[in-house]
Amino acid sequence: YTKVDDDQLVTILDSNIRRSIGYYDSQISRERSKVMDYYNAVLPKPVHDGNSKYVSQDVYDSVEALKAALLETFSAGNKTVKFAPENSDDVIVADVCTQYTDFVCNRQNDLYSVMSTVIHDGLIARAGIAKVFYHRQEETTLEDFDDLPIDQLDMRLSEDGMEIEEMTEPDPMGLISGTFRVTTDTSQVRIDAIAPEEFLISPQAKSLDDVPFCAHRTRKTLSDLRLEGYDEKLLAKIGDHDDVELDTDIEVLSRHNEVLNNHTFGSSYNDQDQVRNITVYEAYLEIDVEASGTAELYRIIKAGNVILSKDKVARRPFVAFVPLPIPHAFYGSNFATKVISVQNARTVLTRAILDHTVVTTNPRYTVVKGLSLIHISEPTRPY
Repeated sequence: YTKVDDDQLVTILDSNIRRSIGYYDSQISRERSKVMDYYNAVLPKPVHDGNSKYVSQDVYDSVEALKAALLETFSAGNKTVKFAPENSDDVIVADVCTQYTDFVCNRQNDLYSVMSTVIHDGLIARAGIAKVFYHRQEETTLEDFDDLPIDQLDMRLSEDGMEIEEMTEPDPMGLISGTFRVTTDTSQVRIDAIAPEEFLISPQAKSLDDVPFCAHRTRKTLSDLRLEGYDEKLLAKIGDHDDVELDTDIEVLSRHNEVLNNHTFGSSYNDQDQVRNITVYEAYLEIDVEASGTAELYRIIKAGNVILSKDKVARRPFVAFVPLPIPHAFYGSNFATKVISVQNARTVLTRAILDHTVVTTNPRYTVVKGLSLIHISEPTRPY
């Protein structure tokens, strides 16, 4: 066995990324784009320019009706999870766990919005993905103090996260004024919904429990990566890199089709390197990095061709909602595609009725030289 260095790890990751489902312009990506066009009543298009523009909205109505029913099921009541005690000694602990879970889900996070988004993605994109992880962060504030004795100042400085930002010289009474810099640990459990095109998974994956590779693809700026604490030397190596631009991904364009035009593709323009968008992969890969003979699960952060961090982890932070599962496959059936045929049929039939009505109720007569009276229908107009 041989150890895997960072260059080899980049090659292995790139191979898994490019082979994964949902990387770029895959069959499932084109399916999602098509479903989104039907959901937004863009399809089916009229056969001729002069025909009726009416579109039945069966896909939209079906998805929204089922989403409302499922959301009510999972969000009804004021307790997201209730822990049941196993014996009399567990009553207090179970109640504390129930209240704390409710606080994390509904106070620290907006679980209702997350569930709504995940259910929606599951109905139109085969699977809705949520990410549950512990987010480490700190919050720094400034606190002024006036006329503190030295012993009280020392007592305040002994507290965790307390530092002197600035202070005055002691006055004749030995009192000091100034400003504290207070750093508070605000780390918490985060629950986020992931857009379908941002989630990558190995082909022929069966579940999230034993999949050899999955990843979360996001766009971040150099400023974002600096704030996350990555080594400046590693960030300097990222440079320009050739990767998929999520701004022009067909799923993203379909989602924003109603507000986009030909001149608004891509993100906001800014020539500063600090805000340049970089595609970052948070990959979970089973690999034997230390040549121990046994593959282990690693969390690897890759930006461009640079490995920013790699750590052993115990689990993958993703949770999937698959409304129409297929046995032994991660992705199930697409609920929305099963309604497309109904939308097509109702649209075509209704357009035929409307076109015939316009022709019948708005006739136009004309006389052709040398011929008898001919009845010519007035061209239809969009309505």
